[in-house]
Amino acid sequence: MILVMSNIETKIYDDKDLTIYKVTGEHTVQDVWDELDRYYSGRYTRLILWDVTRADLSSWQSDHIFTLAQMVKNYSHFRKGGKTAVVLSEDLDYGISGMYQAYADAEKLDFEINIIRDVNKAKQWLGVPLTSYK
Repeated sequence: MILVMSNIETKIYDDKDLTIYKVTGEHTVQDVWDELDRYYSGRYTRLILWDVTRADLSSWQSDHIFTLAQMVKNYSHFRKGGKTAVVLSEDLDYGISGMYQAYADAEKLDFEINIIRDVNKAKQWLGVPLTSYK
């Protein structure tokens, strides 16, 4: 199943219990909040890959990231034992996401988060075949 909401394309692979988000263009924290509300009100998967290598996160601030981590905490029990990989290419985005991971770790989520710079390494960490899921 493929869904496109604003600048976020969502692909769900039921056979691998995997959701892949591809984010392009300007990407606000509100976009993520809206997507998470949609995601957790419907079908959710154990594995998530956020590919934000083509996104612009310049509007993100530290208080937004902290609030996002708290929001995810409210939903984390749905994905107990799951994994979320966030793939970024820009140094600033990588730093912002590292802050998110620190906040999320402090919230003691029920799933793992890994901030990675390479989509193939993210897929390996998630345990999904490299070529089958794009």
